Amino acid sequence: MLDTYGFDSSNSRERGVWRFYRKSGGKRGVLRFAGEFPIDIRVYSPHELVSRLDATGWSVEETYESFVTRSPHRDDSPVYALVAKAR
Repeated sequence: MLDTYGFDSSNSRERGVWRFYRKSGGKRGVLRFAGEFPIDIRVYSPHELVSRLDATGWSVEETYESFVTRSPHRDDSPVYALVAKAR
């Protein structure tokens, strides 16, 4: 799979295309194009997501940079993961 995308900060959208390939012909096969899928994703900032969760009866318990490492989220981090609990 090849992923090409760009981020439009004026409206917080990630747009791009996922292109899929299949390997054919055994161990030293050739990659053949199998199809593509356009993406258009709204990316929410941590404060937007916390506000939406709060409005629907959830409270944020933890904010991480990664679930795997459990490292705390930093303001300059491009990714985050939230743990929320229903009230």
